[in-house]
Amino acid sequence: MSANIWILTLLTLGAESLSRFDPSKCNQEPQEKTTFLWKIEGEPASYLFGTLHVSYTEVWPFIDPNVRDSFLKADAVFLELDLTDLRIIQQLRDCQSLPTNETLADLQHTIRWGRTEAVQAGFDLQTKNWRMKRPIWVLTILKSMSPQEVRTKNNPVLDVFLAEKAKEMGKVMGSIEQVSDQCDPLNKIDSSKVSFNCDKLHEWHHMRDKQTWCKGERAAEHYA
Repeated sequence: MSANIWILTLLTLGAESLSRFDPSKCNQEPQEKTTFLWKIEGEPASYLFGTLHVSYTEVWPFIDPNVRDSFLKADAVFLELDLTDLRIIQQLRDCQSLPTNETLADLQHTIRWGRTEAVQAGFDLQTKNWRMKRPIWVLTILKSMSPQEVRTKNNPVLDVFLAEKAKEMGKVMGSIEQVSDQCDPLNKIDSSKVSFNCDKLHEWHHMRDKQTWCKGERAAEHYA
């Protein structure tokens, strides 16, 4: 039986890059916009949609109607990982966690613990068990921290929102990747590289906090 299929994929444009901008250009329209929706010809057609790892409230209310329509009409929705699947969620937790009884405080040679504590409040808003995560996953949290992330901390990110919506609507759900596809490459990164990048991100956040920020939505402007 044929079916309309909707596939979500995560764009490389992250929250950190969204929040790095010239405040003097707050009211300027971006030069290029796109729906980030690609049609795959067939009978029936399928669609590929690019999401950002930001709160859905930053994007979905402003999305192009064609994106909404294609999502609503889809019989099946496939994500990189189906985060409505409890088994997948547990696998992610396991791969991101340090071995039993270890915490980041035991790895001071990898991350400068004092500097990480300086952004503890922001981390606690992101995830309450960050001290139990492997350094590389703390780095990904630090990279995604932005004024928007803190302000919208109680809202699901766009891909999770769409997954939950698809499940509510009774659509067929699935993943196009396995947890190991995301976890294994990151967990193999050399600890010295993790430490270096953590230091750089701490410096970047320190500089960013001294800047003036626009009050408008920054993520939505990248979508037509």
